[in-house]
Amino acid sequence: MEALGDIRILIVEDELIIAEDIRTKLVSLGYKVTGMAVSADEAEELLQTVRPDLVMLDIMLKGQRDGIDLARVIRGQFKIPFIFLTSYADKDTIERAKTVMPDGYLLKPFTDKDLFAAIEVAIFRRSNVNGTADDASRESPNEVLNDCIFIKKDYLLIKIKFSDLLWIKS
Repeated sequence: MEALGDIRILIVEDELIIAEDIRTKLVSLGYKVTGMAVSADEAEELLQTVRPDLVMLDIMLKGQRDGIDLARVIRGQFKIPFIFLTSYADKDTIERAKTVMPDGYLLKPFTDKDLFAAIEVAIFRRSNVNGTADDASRESPNEVLNDCIFIKKDYLLIKIKFSDLLWIKS
């Protein structure tokens, strides 16, 4: 079980030990970690510069804004998928989280397999050109992925940048 391609992930987690553990798991699964942030403000700065393919987002963050507030910005401005990583499974938190339409919701502690499955499904859903009717409210794939495509190989998705393509045969 290892990701192929160059899928870039930003980690937003206010507990540094947990953030480092997530980074280690992501790297061992074959993903590229583009940065780590402890607050919504720090994450927004990184989003501007590193342009990740996916954000792993804790709900409770340091500072005035929490992960759900940041998720609204990610969904509205950056249009990239995000997965909530949280210890909170209470009804109020889940109801608030649902309002920003996360691409995944993982409860801590989670396994490598949980993390891998959540990331692959989130990336697949965003890169699937033949979306279903219930995905009509989401962004079109061209808005999300304007510099790459994902090719399915076995059960994995491989990210390929347009600049790396010489030719394609289907």
